[in-house]
Amino acid sequence: MGAKWHRRFKIEMPVRDSAFWKGSDVSGSLEEMLMFLSSDRFVFHFTQKEGDEAERTRFFDFDEENAWQATRVLMFSGGLDSLAGALEEVAEHGQRLALVSHFSASKIAPVQRELDKALVSKFGPDSCRHIPVQVQMTGGLLKEGTHRARSFLFAVLGAVTAQAFGLTRVSFHETAS
Repeated sequence: MGAKWHRRFKIEMPVRDSAFWKGSDVSGSLEEMLMFLSSDRFVFHFTQKEGDEAERTRFFDFDEENAWQATRVLMFSGGLDSLAGALEEVAEHGQRLALVSHFSASKIAPVQRELDKALVSKFGPDSCRHIPVQVQMTGGLLKEGTHRARSFLFAVLGAVTAQAFGLTRVSFHETAS
């Protein structure tokens, strides 16, 4: 049974700063964390991403029209816990929230959008911005029923968003079930 539970993944990934990612403290920590979360074995091979500096800035388009600045990044699943956390952050602490959502199926996305609209309606257009991210496997085996590394994906989306806003904190308001 255990032999079928543990999987092995070899991941080849182009990155912008290969020296950083190839460092044993970074790649080793990443592999250990993923093994802890998923019980799977990961081996990463990082290569230098090709491209010029202009290509690097296209991922985050913060120009004068998009000058809104979050003061807090909050992981927003669309459940009661994350909604309550968003309400606390906005109403009690006056935070401007970047609400980061992940969805792989279309069922939860409308719920997340409606909750964001309700928050904006109640607290104003500068109170929050919803940042929905759809991540879905393509090609090969399309079903991964365990969702063992889902929390890692969710945390990475929050960390990337925080970095884009120059923040160092990501808030999770979820209870274990």
